[in-house]
Amino acid sequence: MVGIRAQIAFLIKMPSPLYIKFRSLNSIPYFYDTGTNEIFSLNEVGYAIIDDIGVLSDEEVIKKHSDLSAEEIKASLHDLREIQKDGIFQEHFSRTASQAKGVVYRNGIYNISDFLASHHLSLILEVTEQCNLRCVYCPYGDFYVSSRKHGGQSMSWETAKQAVDQFVQQAVEFSAKFPDNEYTISFYGGEALIETNLIREIVAYVKQKALETSLVFKFGITTNGTLLTDEIIHFLAENEFHVLISMDGPHNMHDRFRVFKSRDNDQEKKGSWEIVNRNANRFVELYPEYEFRGFAITITAYSNLSQLNDYLKEVMHSYPATQLNTLRRLSGHIKNQTHTCSRLCHCNKFNLLEQNITTENKETQEIIEQPDFLNYSNNFYDFFHKHIPEYLTGVANRSEEARKKFPLISLMVDNGIGFFHDRDVSEKPFPKTCVCPCLPGFSRIFCSVQGDYYPCERVDPDAAHRIGSIQCGVDSAAALNLIEQFRKMGDCGDCVAQRHCQNCFAMMYFPDDRSDENAWQGDYFQNECRRVIENMTNTLVYYTTIMETDSNALAILGQKNIGESTFDREGCKVSVFSVS
Repeated sequence: MVGIRAQIAFLIKMPSPLYIKFRSLNSIPYFYDTGTNEIFSLNEVGYAIIDDIGVLSDEEVIKKHSDLSAEEIKASLHDLREIQKDGIFQEHFSRTASQAKGVVYRNGIYNISDFLASHHLSLILEVTEQCNLRCVYCPYGDFYVSSRKHGGQSMSWETAKQAVDQFVQQAVEFSAKFPDNEYTISFYGGEALIETNLIREIVAYVKQKALETSLVFKFGITTNGTLLTDEIIHFLAENEFHVLISMDGPHNMHDRFRVFKSRDNDQEKKGSWEIVNRNANRFVELYPEYEFRGFAITITAYSNLSQLNDYLKEVMHSYPATQLNTLRRLSGHIKNQTHTCSRLCHCNKFNLLEQNITTENKETQEIIEQPDFLNYSNNFYDFFHKHIPEYLTGVANRSEEARKKFPLISLMVDNGIGFFHDRDVSEKPFPKTCVCPCLPGFSRIFCSVQGDYYPCERVDPDAAHRIGSIQCGVDSAAALNLIEQFRKMGDCGDCVAQRHCQNCFAMMYFPDDRSDENAWQGDYFQNECRRVIENMTNTLVYYTTIMETDSNALAILGQKNIGESTFDREGCKVSVFSVS
């Protein structure tokens, strides 16, 4: 839980350390210190009184906790004050995150405007807006307010070539400073394989550029799997594509929302599982050991986690790159023409109602019911909560059987635990104000069919998120403006999760009228801030539970050993700093 003291301090603007106190699943008490990014164990007395330090006098603390030994309370107060002398549990004065001024990358400091304009690791090409499916939860569908809809446009070769040329040129300049960088070009839609010929042409061109520049370029694609043929599968495998096939689980779960586009007057939309399953199996048959193949599984309130785990136990070995998606990561929000309340529901960013409403399908004029994709029932996570202790025990004992038995839980928690295990630990408090967890255009840049640039494929393709084009390149001023809007929407300078934030620009969007480019809606953003802290607290619980059994157990994830502070993935690590 976030310290009560921190909450009180926020209300009355008094200095307070930024920390999270929590217990492992073994009930051992700890606190996480934001300033140093370190975890410290507590005794039971320290855990009971930590929220009162600086809020109450010593006498008041002793009186409040009259059930505890006064001598033990005094000893705990002394211990906590002693570690403050070492820069731990430091007083923190309330502050607003300041304007970004620079970037720390691989121990170097760079002007943020120059960095944003010319440093990109991944290019995502929207090769087409067309799609042969009409997945009910798709952000480009009828339920969502978005400037992007299913359309008929595809990217021209000229647009693709110009985007690739800019990306390659910047990669050459970037690699002059950091020669070990690798670069990725991915293909996105719509359904990207509708434009297979264009993708072939782009890949051939990029491989030619790779020979000319001696740079390494990798390829990736997200596909609904319906158009996979032997010829396409061979092409993807021969070029070592990272292939994500959209598959939401067993037949009944997948076909509920992943359906084909209606034809003519046929109101019944056919599910896609049968053909996707057949094509995916064919991929496995042709390339059984292919390591870059995975499913992209979208979790909704209608998913059955137990059934999904059973399904993954059968297929996971053939799809090692599988990942989970949640709808809250998608851009846009649910249309709402009947509900007058402008505030968001607590559970999601899509302005989902507490009950189903209806809307009109523009293609068929049919009236369809809107599912509440994120209205999770109280027992939705029962499977997870029931089995997470057994899973963590297995990981702590370095047992691969735990991941084989609970592949879904592995997908849900391993990345978070591994990322936290890889964290930087400071001997002194972190001196910089956290501005945002993402640099628009750095780790990825999304090029639309029209040739406009956006931070990634998740954001709405509108003027406020646009950060350049193939005509003018990346507009660092526009990217900086996004960072500024992000900074103003949250209390980053006062957040306990500022060093592990997962919020992104896709969580910033307009009100329905979109009349003012700076009129960002912040309700959902603030809700997501609370969700980030909750998720981080859960990660701390799971992480310490494992480490209590074996401090080196996470080596099985390919992470560093406990006590080290360097990143294996240092090349992707960027810190933004500001001047207060």
